[in-house]
Amino acid sequence: MTIKRWAPALLSLALILLVACTATTGDGTRTWSGLEYDPAEWQVVTNESGELLTNLPDAACSLRLIKGGSDLPPDWSVETSNVTLGPNGFEVFEVASPDRVEYVNYFYQAGDPTVNLGGFQLSLPTSGAQTCSASAEGLLATLDPQGLILPTATAAG
Repeated sequence: MTIKRWAPALLSLALILLVACTATTGDGTRTWSGLEYDPAEWQVVTNESGELLTNLPDAACSLRLIKGGSDLPPDWSVETSNVTLGPNGFEVFEVASPDRVEYVNYFYQAGDPTVNLGGFQLSLPTSGAQTCSASAEGLLATLDPQGLILPTATAAG
């Protein structure tokens, strides 16, 4: 199988994801992966790990889509809780190194424990973590679950 064979399908998929992930609304806000954000406060950035929604005042404060958890170093800890933001429920995993909270995962609760719509990982700056969290949770309160688009890879034979 050559890249040439896959090129039209990949181009169509990229276009669908781009349109679905970022859109402008009538009031000047934009939508990224189901979240409404103010482009004067947040921007979509693409780097080696994919697409992120980055806070303009502090680029270390960013959100990215995630599908699940990962292994942690032995000296790190995880605290779990549940929170309701706007009309949405999230299972929250606060992941800390011995020095500080490194990031927070917010997994959307779809109401069906067999359905994993994924969630968002909030990277926290070394200073101003509370401001970052408050701003990100404001975005999570706007989540439209219909806008959650999680990439899946399926081998075609």
